[in-house]
Amino acid sequence: MSTSFASPPAAAAFTKSWLFPAADAARLRAFACDFQKPFWGAPFAVHGNTRTVTLPPYAGSAVITETLLTHHAAGYRYGMQGAKNIEGYLGSFTVEEADRGQVRLIWHIAFTYRRGSKALVEVAKLFARTTPAMSRALKAEFGRPA
Repeated sequence: MSTSFASPPAAAAFTKSWLFPAADAARLRAFACDFQKPFWGAPFAVHGNTRTVTLPPYAGSAVITETLLTHHAAGYRYGMQGAKNIEGYLGSFTVEEADRGQVRLIWHIAFTYRRGSKALVEVAKLFARTTPAMSRALKAEFGRPA
């Protein structure tokens, strides 16, 4: 779905990160950086390099499609289409070195949206409600708060 904006769109980005011991880096990448296996339990239908899901009502109830754009040793980058009044959505999951013998799992999304629409609020709500599910999954897998 492509949206044509009458006025210049606004840009937004959200980032969430979790710290882990560096010794967990390989296991963390295998668990959290596999596009075909969303670790937080979202009910995606995965078909190769695409996955689809219906967003909850508070996020617009749209059926979105995420597409794997690149996969590399540190993680992956994906695009998303289907959300009303959103364009240029790019997301990524990466594991990077951090200070003091730690690694950081980073979820980052960036997009443009139509000013005056509900799109920013809907994406913010989705991000705010998805990150706790991710934290719970990480805690369950790694046995410690993320």
